[in-house]
Parts: sequence; C-alpha cells; structure tokens
Amino acid sequence: FGSSFAFMRAYDVLNPQNRVLKHLTALRHRKRYRAECNEFFLQGQRVIQKASGHVKLKVVVSSAPSTRLEVEQHLYAPKALMDRVVDQTMAPGDEAFGSAVIPQAEWPEFPSRLVALDGVRFPDNAGSILRTAVVMGFDGAVMLPGTVDPYNWKTVAANEAVHLGFPLKSCAAQEFLEMCDRNRLLPLVAHTDGISVESLRVPPEQEGFALVLGSEASGPSQEYLDVCTRVKLPMADLVNSLNVSVAGGILMHSLLNHPGFAVRD
Repeated sequence: FGSSFAFMRAYDVLNPQNRVLKHLTALRHRKRYRAECNEFFLQGQRVIQKASGHVKLKVVVSSAPSTRLEVEQHLYAPKALMDRVVDQTMAPGDEAFGSAVIPQAEWPEFPSRLVALDGVRFPDNAGSILRTAVVMGFDGAVMLPGTVDPYNWKTVAANEAVHLGFPLKSCAAQEFLEMCDRNRLLPLVAHTDGISVESLRVPPEQEGFALVLGSEASGPSQEYLDVCTRVKLPMADLVNSLNVSVAGGILMHSLLNHPGFAVRD
C-alpha cells in the first residue's frame, strides 16, 4: 500500500492564486491583455488538441499527470481547482485549459474572396462564420469594429480552433473599403432589402467580392449600407428565423458559385 503512493505524482499547482493561473485567467477574460501578451486562452482537451496543429502551445493545465502535447509548460492540477478557475464544471475527459501564441498568418497579396464581420458580438456566430470561411476556401476574414475577438476562448471553442492560422485582419470601415477598391473586389452587404444573389450583376472590372455580415441585433452599420451592394437570401421570408452565421454561410456559398466573379488563382 505504501509503495503505491511512492509512485503517485504530486500536483504541480493547488493554489488558485498561482501566478500561472492568474495569467491564464486574465487571458480568458481580457482582450487587451491577450494583445499585450500575444497569447490567448484555450479551454477543453479537444480544443487544445485541435489547436496544437496550428499554434505554439505555451501552457497546458490538466487533470492528467502527463501530456503527449508539445507544450512549453504542463501543470498537473486537481479537477476542483480547474473548475474553480473556469467557473464551471468541466466535462469528464475534457479537463484541460491553457494558452498559446496568437498566430500571425500572412494576409494574401491579392485576395479575391473575403468575408467581413461587422459588429458580430456572439462568439458562437463569429466562430461559425470563420469556420465556414476556412472550409469554403475564402482568402481571409476582416474583423470590423464591434466584432468579438477571434481569439476569445469561446470563439475558438465554437469552431474547435479551425480558424487558427487563417488570415485575419482587423480594420475600420475606410481601410476595408479602400482594400476592396485596390483589389477590385465588389463590396457586398447582407440585408433583407437587398437583391438576390441570382439577380446580382457583376461589373466586368470586378475580380472578386467582399461580403459584410452585420450585427445580430442591429444589422449592418450604415457606412456599409451606403456604399455596398445589398444582397439577400433567395428565401427572404425565412431569413428572420436564421441567425447571422447560418444566413451568412448560405450567402457565402451562393457567391462562390456566382458565374460573374473571375476568381484569381
């Protein structure tokens, strides 16, 4: 009996005021701190495992005494302490959290298919839109003012870290519209009063598109409504029952298949 205890590994951390835990808590809650440290918080064993293929892991805290992940620091902690740090009961088998370096994906020189999130505040919606952009082969995503941080832990968890390493750019309206003009992208905005994608006439000089998806609560900002071509789903009567990520995904797919866009290789 005594010999079995000799082989049990002691916990690395027991105090919730531990310096590393306080750092991780700040990363979880504060966008500015994430930017200052160039790190972001990851929650859940599955999410961390998925993220490990795209980013450099800094710290992993888990209820398992060891890990096969390539990480700078692994800390073994009791489940009760971990639940306290994240302020929720972590699911059995998914008991892990940690941090990783924010990836710096190179922005494409000549983008031809972009999606822009305008004031999309819900992490689940933002994460879903970014996942759709990755899966559909978009060149990048623009994070316009008022949009949730793409490195908010809930955003990352919403798509199981799929968008890590995907080109992201944060900018204001003027810079976004100038980018569209410079790359000959037709600026479009999703709106219930728009024309259907099937009716969209693309000027011959346009070589791609940038689709703006607006806030869940108030819709697109006026500055985009003033200058962008408004497009809507073909099933306009159903649009109110669809959230921005579902409606946006349908529009993104429809635009990719529009014959009027000469997508550059």
